[in-house]
Amino acid sequence: MSHITTITLEIRDLEALQQACRELGLEFLPNQRTYAWYGKHVAGEPIPEGFHADELGSCDHAIRVPGVNYEIGVVRNPLNPSTFILLGDFKKSVEPDRYDGWKIAEMLGGPSLPWLTQRYGVVAAERLAKAKGWNTQRKTIGTTLKLVCNST
Repeated sequence: MSHITTITLEIRDLEALQQACRELGLEFLPNQRTYAWYGKHVAGEPIPEGFHADELGSCDHAIRVPGVNYEIGVVRNPLNPSTFILLGDFKKSVEPDRYDGWKIAEMLGGPSLPWLTQRYGVVAAERLAKAKGWNTQRKTIGTTLKLVCNST
């Protein structure tokens, strides 16, 4: 069964997303126009805001997770075209080995992909701070990644 999830994150810096993917061992696929998912919208399942069912599976870029058949779509946000959002089919199905998008959520901290969104936020903030000439230092506290910035 398909269930496309919108990750609540507006991506403004694709280079930061690419770096976050590298740091997490994910493969950013620039200009890949489709992402792997169930392949068709199932009646009754929600459709992300601003999209039509026939647009699902299309993207501007994609993210591949090692060992998983499904992918994450990096899609221009129809509600704010200067940003991108992440879409993916992370629902566990009756055939969990064949339809394995749930593994993406499991590997990245849950269905909202908190480890990817957190890493993106830190990398994007780090890039902005360094552009202003600030020193940055990352600190890990449990599963939380913190960025400390100091002006020089």
